[in-house]
This record gives sequence, C-alpha cells and structure tokens, in this order.
Amino acid sequence: MTSILKVNQIQNTAGTTALEIDSSGRILTPARPAFRVHGTSTTWTNFVSNTKLSLLTSVDYNIGNYYNTTSHEFVAPINGLYHFFGRLYVNNTTNFSDFFISIDDGSLDASLYWHSSEDATIDQSQTFSEVIQLTANQTVSIKGNSGAYFPNYSGFGGYLLG
Repeated sequence: MTSILKVNQIQNTAGTTALEIDSSGRILTPARPAFRVHGTSTTWTNFVSNTKLSLLTSVDYNIGNYYNTTSHEFVAPINGLYHFFGRLYVNNTTNFSDFFISIDDGSLDASLYWHSSEDATIDQSQTFSEVIQLTANQTVSIKGNSGAYFPNYSGFGGYLLG
C-alpha cells in the first residue's frame, strides 16, 4: 500500500519552518545555514602569513547569522557536510599569491590550499570550492600567506549541504 503525505510546510515544535513545498513540488529549506560576503575596499591588500582575510565584511546574505564579520569566520551550527566557495582577485608581480581555508583557526592544510601562477604581467581571479565535514562549533575562515588581493573583486561563501 502506498502512503501519500500532503503538506505545504514542515515545522519544528517551536513553529520554525524547516521545509516548504510549493504547488509545483519544488522544495525550499528557508532555515538552511548559508552566507556570502565580499569586500568593498578598492586597495590592494597584502596577505600576511597565516592571517585571516579581514576585509570581506560586506554581507550579501547570512541565513542564521553563522558568519561573524568581526572574527571573519563561519561557525558550524550542527554536524554535517558544508560547501564553501569563493573567488579572490590576486595581484601577481614576480611572486605568486597564496591562501587557504583554515579550520578551527589552524595553519596550512595542503589539501585546502591555492596559489596563483607567477606572472608579472597579469592579475588573476583564483576560485575555489570545497566540501568539508564539520562538527558543531568548528570554525572556517580564509587565511593568506603571501602576495596581495583586491577585496572589492573578492568573495567567500558557504552553506550546509546536510
């Protein structure tokens, strides 16, 4: 026997909507933690070894307020898989620019590290995308090592996959 459940919303006991289904069957999860920030400064900013990027503070969205613009980090609200993404516009002189995703304010993890090519003639947009398993209260930030980035053309974001 087949069961059919006809609902428009699923809420927790406090009344917060966790899931909505529209008349076409599309599913929306309005409480899913998600954020995206970008910079507004139009000045090249040096990456300082093992230091968080502090100029990506203009918030495009911050569902659940889990990204802190003061500490420049995302705090995982629950255990789960999270997708992080971004783009840093980097300045290339005769050296490369490099940065990494930092978990719990840690130092460089080679699997979460990116660098630009060494080309003194062009600047580059370095994009990144990673799925990371986190436990509740772990933090994620972007840290630099060397080179420079242009905050106005740079952004960072993430969301809970599940």
